[in-house]
Amino acid sequence: MAANDEVSQEPRSDPADTGARRVDIVQGGATRVQGDHVSIKQGGTVIVDARQLELFQGAVVYARGDSLKMTASQAGVAFARGSADIEQGATGAVIAAGPVNLDKSAAGAIIAREVRAERSASVFLIAKNVSGQVKTLFGTRESLLFALVAGLAGGIAFAITRLLLASRRSQDD
Repeated sequence: MAANDEVSQEPRSDPADTGARRVDIVQGGATRVQGDHVSIKQGGTVIVDARQLELFQGAVVYARGDSLKMTASQAGVAFARGSADIEQGATGAVIAAGPVNLDKSAAGAIIAREVRAERSASVFLIAKNVSGQVKTLFGTRESLLFALVAGLAGGIAFAITRLLLASRRSQDD
């Protein structure tokens, strides 16, 4: 980390747990962060596992938490056991058990029961309820059909490859 990085940790009461109650990263980075409340401002990390994650002008490759709040930030994949709020950000995929709220944001794939969006976009959108302004290339039906066709094509290609390799091995013997 750089000289102006700020990282503070309060240990949990359970000594068997290696995480921290609160982790704050300001203008710094880490490979893996785990804690009850993780706040990253103008920084980044590869993996974050937190009950509550707040990301402001930062980046995360893999995020998992009860609630996720991203502002002007990017995430590769974000899993939320509760809600996920993304404002002026982007994510490759967001999967949430609770609602996903997007404001001026983009996502490659969204899977949630409920999506509320304003001036946002996605490539794949699978949700039971969608409200607001979201432009999507593939809605729920199209996304599921795409996944089915891609799975079948991948399975067929895998089976053909195995058959060709098996026939080559038998010819070599």
